[in-house]
Amino acid sequence: MIAVENPDDRSKPLYFIVNAPPFGARGSVLGFARAAAGIRACACVLFKIPAVNYLDDYPLVVPGKIAEILETGFRGLLEILGWKLKDAKDQAFSEEFVALGVNFVLSDALRGASLVVSNTEKRRTTLKKRVKDILEEDSLHPAEAASLVGKLQFASAQAFGRCGASALWPLRRKAEGKLPGRRLSGTLESALRWWEWYLETARPRTIRLANPLPPLVLLTDGACEGEGRDVTAG
Repeated sequence: MIAVENPDDRSKPLYFIVNAPPFGARGSVLGFARAAAGIRACACVLFKIPAVNYLDDYPLVVPGKIAEILETGFRGLLEILGWKLKDAKDQAFSEEFVALGVNFVLSDALRGASLVVSNTEKRRTTLKKRVKDILEEDSLHPAEAASLVGKLQFASAQAFGRCGASALWPLRRKAEGKLPGRRLSGTLESALRWWEWYLETARPRTIRLANPLPPLVLLTDGACEGEGRDVTAG
Protein backbone atom coordinates (compact mmCIF):
# COMPACT_ATOMS: atom_id res chain seq x y z
CA MET A 1 0.00 0.00 0.00
CA ILE A 2 1.22 3.49 -0.84
CA ALA A 3 -0.03 6.92 0.20
CA VAL A 4 -0.01 10.01 -2.02
CA GLU A 5 -1.04 13.60 -1.46
CA ASN A 6 -4.66 14.42 -2.18
CA PRO A 7 -4.69 17.46 -4.51
CA ASP A 8 -8.23 18.38 -3.35
CA ASP A 9 -7.65 18.05 0.40
CA ARG A 10 -4.06 17.85 1.61
CA SER A 11 -5.20 16.77 5.09
CA LYS A 12 -6.64 13.54 3.67
CA PRO A 13 -4.03 11.50 1.78
CA LEU A 14 -5.11 8.90 -0.77
CA TYR A 15 -4.15 5.25 -0.34
CA PHE A 16 -3.59 2.72 -3.11
CA ILE A 17 -2.96 -1.02 -3.09
CA VAL A 18 -0.35 -1.86 -5.75
CA ASN A 19 -0.06 -5.26 -7.39
CA ALA A 20 3.61 -4.84 -8.27
CA PRO A 21 6.62 -3.05 -6.73
CA PRO A 22 6.29 0.68 -7.54
CA PHE A 23 9.00 2.00 -9.82
CA GLY A 24 11.62 3.98 -7.91
CA ALA A 25 10.80 2.63 -4.45
CA ARG A 26 13.81 1.61 -2.38
CA GLY A 27 12.78 -2.03 -1.93
CA SER A 28 11.40 -2.64 -5.43
CA VAL A 29 14.56 -4.08 -6.96
CA LEU A 30 15.22 -6.35 -3.98
CA GLY A 31 11.62 -7.55 -3.95
CA PHE A 32 11.67 -8.18 -7.70
CA ALA A 33 14.91 -10.15 -7.49
CA ARG A 34 13.67 -12.23 -4.54
CA ALA A 35 10.43 -13.11 -6.35
CA ALA A 36 12.37 -14.17 -9.44
CA ALA A 37 14.78 -16.24 -7.35
CA GLY A 38 11.82 -17.83 -5.57
CA ILE A 39 10.40 -19.11 -8.85
CA ARG A 40 13.79 -20.57 -9.76
CA ALA A 41 14.11 -22.23 -6.34
CA CYS A 42 10.67 -23.85 -6.69
CA ALA A 43 11.56 -25.12 -10.16
CA CYS A 44 14.87 -26.61 -9.00
CA VAL A 45 13.82 -28.05 -5.64
CA LEU A 46 10.21 -29.15 -6.19
CA PHE A 47 10.18 -29.99 -9.90
CA LYS A 48 13.87 -30.87 -10.37
CA ILE A 49 14.05 -28.52 -13.36
CA PRO A 50 17.64 -27.27 -13.95
CA ALA A 51 16.56 -23.64 -14.26
CA VAL A 52 18.66 -20.52 -13.83
CA ASN A 53 17.45 -16.95 -13.90
CA TYR A 54 18.89 -13.59 -14.82
CA LEU A 55 16.31 -11.13 -13.45
CA ASP A 56 13.06 -12.20 -15.16
CA ASP A 57 14.59 -14.47 -17.83
CA TYR A 58 14.73 -18.22 -17.14
CA PRO A 59 17.00 -20.00 -19.64
CA LEU A 60 16.57 -23.79 -19.56
CA VAL A 61 19.32 -25.79 -21.25
CA VAL A 62 18.38 -29.47 -21.31
CA PRO A 63 18.72 -32.54 -23.56
CA GLY A 64 16.26 -32.47 -26.43
CA LYS A 65 14.62 -35.75 -25.44
CA ILE A 66 13.28 -34.32 -22.16
CA ALA A 67 12.69 -30.74 -23.33
CA GLU A 68 8.95 -31.18 -23.86
CA ILE A 69 8.23 -32.67 -20.43
CA LEU A 70 10.35 -30.01 -18.68
CA GLU A 71 8.57 -27.25 -20.59
CA THR A 72 5.23 -28.70 -19.45
CA GLY A 73 6.51 -28.86 -15.87
CA PHE A 74 7.76 -25.27 -15.86
CA ARG A 75 4.50 -23.98 -17.32
CA GLY A 76 2.61 -25.93 -14.69
CA LEU A 77 4.73 -24.41 -11.93
CA LEU A 78 4.01 -20.86 -13.15
CA GLU A 79 0.30 -21.66 -13.36
CA ILE A 80 0.27 -22.97 -9.78
CA LEU A 81 2.09 -19.86 -8.54
CA GLY A 82 -0.19 -17.53 -10.50
CA TRP A 83 2.44 -16.10 -12.84
CA LYS A 84 1.87 -15.56 -16.57
CA LEU A 85 4.45 -15.71 -19.34
CA LYS A 86 4.82 -12.67 -21.56
CA ASP A 87 4.26 -13.42 -25.24
CA ALA A 88 7.78 -12.21 -26.05
CA LYS A 89 9.25 -14.60 -23.46
CA ASP A 90 7.06 -17.57 -24.36
CA GLN A 91 9.45 -19.34 -26.71
CA ALA A 92 9.71 -23.02 -27.60
CA PHE A 93 12.97 -24.90 -26.96
CA SER A 94 15.55 -24.21 -29.65
CA GLU A 95 19.26 -24.47 -30.32
CA GLU A 96 19.30 -20.66 -30.36
CA PHE A 97 17.70 -18.44 -27.72
CA VAL A 98 17.78 -14.90 -26.33
CA ALA A 99 18.11 -13.87 -22.68
CA LEU A 100 18.09 -10.16 -21.74
CA GLY A 101 19.32 -8.97 -25.11
CA VAL A 102 22.03 -11.64 -25.44
CA ASN A 103 21.83 -14.28 -28.16
CA PHE A 104 23.09 -17.82 -27.44
CA VAL A 105 23.73 -20.37 -30.20
CA LEU A 106 24.06 -23.99 -29.03
CA SER A 107 24.09 -25.79 -32.39
CA ASP A 108 27.88 -26.37 -32.33
CA ALA A 109 27.85 -26.99 -28.58
CA LEU A 110 25.83 -30.15 -29.14
CA ARG A 111 28.85 -31.55 -31.00
CA GLY A 112 31.21 -30.48 -28.23
CA ALA A 113 32.75 -27.74 -30.36
CA SER A 114 31.78 -24.25 -29.20
CA LEU A 115 29.16 -21.94 -27.75
CA VAL A 116 28.50 -18.68 -29.62
CA VAL A 117 27.39 -15.58 -27.69
CA SER A 118 26.45 -12.24 -29.23
CA ASN A 119 24.30 -9.15 -28.81
CA THR A 120 20.91 -9.25 -30.44
CA GLU A 121 20.44 -7.19 -33.58
CA LYS A 122 17.89 -5.06 -31.73
CA ARG A 123 20.43 -4.17 -29.01
CA ARG A 124 23.14 -3.36 -31.57
CA THR A 125 20.77 -1.21 -33.63
CA THR A 126 19.50 0.69 -30.58
CA LEU A 127 23.01 1.44 -29.30
CA LYS A 128 24.29 2.48 -32.73
CA LYS A 129 21.37 4.89 -33.14
CA ARG A 130 21.94 6.40 -29.68
CA VAL A 131 25.65 6.95 -30.35
CA LYS A 132 24.89 8.45 -33.77
CA ASP A 133 22.29 10.82 -32.28
CA ILE A 134 24.76 12.04 -29.65
CA LEU A 135 27.38 12.74 -32.31
CA GLU A 136 24.89 14.62 -34.49
CA GLU A 137 23.59 16.65 -31.54
CA ASP A 138 27.15 17.33 -30.29
CA SER A 139 25.75 17.16 -26.77
CA LEU A 140 25.88 14.74 -23.85
CA HIS A 141 24.63 15.15 -20.26
CA PRO A 142 26.51 13.35 -17.43
CA ALA A 143 23.42 11.29 -16.54
CA GLU A 144 23.10 10.17 -20.16
CA ALA A 145 26.80 9.31 -20.23
CA ALA A 146 26.44 7.14 -17.11
CA SER A 147 23.57 5.21 -18.68
CA LEU A 148 25.46 4.80 -21.96
CA VAL A 149 28.58 3.50 -20.17
CA GLY A 150 26.60 0.68 -18.58
CA LYS A 151 24.94 -0.31 -21.85
CA LEU A 152 28.16 -0.22 -23.88
CA GLN A 153 30.09 -2.17 -21.26
CA PHE A 154 27.41 -4.86 -21.19
CA ALA A 155 27.34 -5.03 -25.00
CA SER A 156 31.13 -5.29 -25.29
CA ALA A 157 31.11 -8.31 -22.95
CA GLN A 158 29.15 -10.26 -25.58
CA ALA A 159 31.59 -9.50 -28.41
CA PHE A 160 34.89 -11.11 -29.34
CA GLY A 161 37.81 -9.72 -27.35
CA ARG A 162 35.57 -7.75 -24.97
CA CYS A 163 37.26 -4.57 -26.18
CA GLY A 164 36.47 -0.96 -25.42
CA ALA A 165 37.90 -0.23 -21.98
CA SER A 166 39.96 2.73 -23.23
CA ALA A 167 37.00 4.07 -25.24
CA LEU A 168 34.83 3.98 -22.12
CA TRP A 169 37.25 6.13 -20.12
CA PRO A 170 36.16 9.51 -21.64
CA LEU A 171 32.51 8.54 -21.14
CA ARG A 172 33.19 7.67 -17.50
CA ARG A 173 34.85 11.05 -16.97
CA LYS A 174 31.81 12.73 -18.51
CA ALA A 175 29.49 10.71 -16.27
CA GLU A 176 31.51 11.77 -13.20
CA GLY A 177 31.24 15.44 -14.16
CA LYS A 178 34.96 15.81 -14.92
CA LEU A 179 34.33 17.07 -18.46
CA PRO A 180 32.40 20.37 -18.11
CA GLY A 181 29.72 21.51 -20.52
CA ARG A 182 27.36 19.51 -22.68
CA ARG A 183 29.32 19.79 -25.94
CA LEU A 184 31.56 16.90 -26.92
CA SER A 185 35.28 17.26 -26.42
CA GLY A 186 37.66 15.90 -29.05
CA THR A 187 38.50 12.88 -26.91
CA LEU A 188 34.85 12.15 -26.22
CA GLU A 189 33.91 12.46 -29.89
CA SER A 190 36.73 10.08 -30.89
CA ALA A 191 35.57 7.55 -28.31
CA LEU A 192 31.98 7.69 -29.56
CA ARG A 193 33.07 7.28 -33.16
CA TRP A 194 35.09 4.21 -32.14
CA TRP A 195 32.00 2.74 -30.49
CA GLU A 196 29.98 3.49 -33.60
CA TRP A 197 32.50 1.46 -35.63
CA TYR A 198 32.84 -1.31 -33.05
CA LEU A 199 29.10 -1.92 -32.71
CA GLU A 200 28.94 -2.35 -36.47
CA THR A 201 31.93 -4.67 -36.90
CA ALA A 202 32.36 -6.58 -33.60
CA ARG A 203 32.33 -10.36 -33.97
CA PRO A 204 30.40 -12.67 -31.62
CA ARG A 205 32.21 -14.43 -28.78
CA THR A 206 33.01 -18.05 -29.57
CA ILE A 207 33.68 -20.13 -26.46
CA ARG A 208 35.47 -23.37 -27.28
CA LEU A 209 34.22 -26.32 -25.29
CA ALA A 210 37.02 -28.62 -26.39
CA ASN A 211 40.52 -27.79 -27.63
CA PRO A 212 42.82 -30.55 -28.93
CA LEU A 213 45.91 -28.36 -28.54
CA PRO A 214 48.00 -28.63 -25.36
CA PRO A 215 47.80 -25.64 -22.98
CA LEU A 216 50.43 -22.91 -23.16
CA VAL A 217 51.89 -22.16 -19.74
CA LEU A 218 53.76 -18.86 -19.44
CA LEU A 219 55.75 -18.24 -16.26
CA THR A 220 57.01 -14.72 -15.54
CA ASP A 221 58.85 -13.09 -12.68
CA GLY A 222 59.72 -9.48 -12.15
CA ALA A 223 61.36 -7.20 -9.62
CA CYS A 224 61.53 -3.47 -9.01
CA GLU A 225 64.45 -2.52 -6.77
CA GLY A 226 66.60 0.46 -5.87
CA GLU A 227 63.67 2.89 -5.55
CA GLY A 228 62.50 1.98 -9.04
CA ARG A 229 65.88 2.35 -10.77
CA ASP A 230 66.39 -1.37 -11.40
CA VAL A 231 63.51 -3.18 -13.09
CA THR A 232 64.15 -6.75 -14.16
CA ALA A 233 62.06 -9.58 -15.63
CA GLY A 234 62.87 -13.21 -16.23
